[in-house]
Amino acid sequence: MKGTFRLLLAVFAATIVGCGGSGSGDDTSSGPRNSFPVKVAPVAAAPFACGDPGVSTQAVMQKLNAFWESSAIACACQADAYAAGCTMNAFVTAQGYGYIFYDRNFLNGLDAANRSTLPGDFFMAHEFGHNIQLALGLNPPGKFKELQADCLGGYYVGFQQKSGQVSGPEVVRTFQFACSIGDPIASPWWAPGAHGTCGERVNAVQQGLNGYFAELLPGQACPV
Repeated sequence: MKGTFRLLLAVFAATIVGCGGSGSGDDTSSGPRNSFPVKVAPVAAAPFACGDPGVSTQAVMQKLNAFWESSAIACACQADAYAAGCTMNAFVTAQGYGYIFYDRNFLNGLDAANRSTLPGDFFMAHEFGHNIQLALGLNPPGKFKELQADCLGGYYVGFQQKSGQVSGPEVVRTFQFACSIGDPIASPWWAPGAHGTCGERVNAVQQGLNGYFAELLPGQACPV
């Protein structure tokens, strides 16, 4: 299993390393890039009813899709998705590749509580990270799957900060949010639904953000 996992990580790094802002594998330009052609897009009908995401969430998705050169779709959860665990949550499934199902009330409350949309942006960026994992066939074990998605979300936040879209205090709120949804320290890393402790989640977001600022490619910044 470990050998397979290392191979998948190598594929992840190689795939994203070959992706420049122009979509050419021959792009050797230096400096932070504004997009990476992961090409996440639905390949089938949504597995749950897809509610209207609203203007603000559509704007977040437009930015995420532009950065990852994709066309993923956000779906506000309806009764069937809530029955599958959407309450105060968001999720991506293999059957729903290219879609992000999320609790609209939770997301709106999150933005209001933080007086900023950035934690909400990260909330969606984390789920977009799961779609990237599906696109590249990555399935890290236990909490490491969630921490890699945190890192990819942090990488996108690094782009937002570097490009002047968000301020330092807003980024701090993102770290606070990541900490607030961390697991108890005693939680087993392999437990179903494990996401990592406060410290682990903050470190993963910081790893991604630092990786973007260091001009690493996503696969280099977030190998696990």
